[in-house]
Amino acid sequence: MCKKIKIISETKNGSLILCNCGRYHFTYNNLLFEFSENEIRAFKKFLTSISVSYWKKQFSCAVNCKSKIIPIPTNQGNLLLIFNEQEYYNLLELFFPKKNRINKLLHTSEINCNFSEN
Repeated sequence: MCKKIKIISETKNGSLILCNCGRYHFTYNNLLFEFSENEIRAFKKFLTSISVSYWKKQFSCAVNCKSKIIPIPTNQGNLLLIFNEQEYYNLLELFFPKKNRINKLLHTSEINCNFSEN
């Protein structure tokens, strides 16, 4: 681990940290990810492409999966991360920490999800 770090964002559930070596360390609850600059850009792009309403429809009949509805695939074929709607929004807060960033995303085609509760 690097000696100099910059905390990009932090919530009660996780943090996003940039080390002086150029690697990003993302923790969320009991998960830890390490990203290069290209990897973090790709992950952020993926996060903004998720459609919460789509996944709500997909799992509307699955009683045992209903609370965890948003899948995030990994490079490991047998590992899929699943999040509920609130956890997904927490991830967005960590990756897009600038004030009003999430509100801006709501009004652009950059993101395909609805942030209001239905």
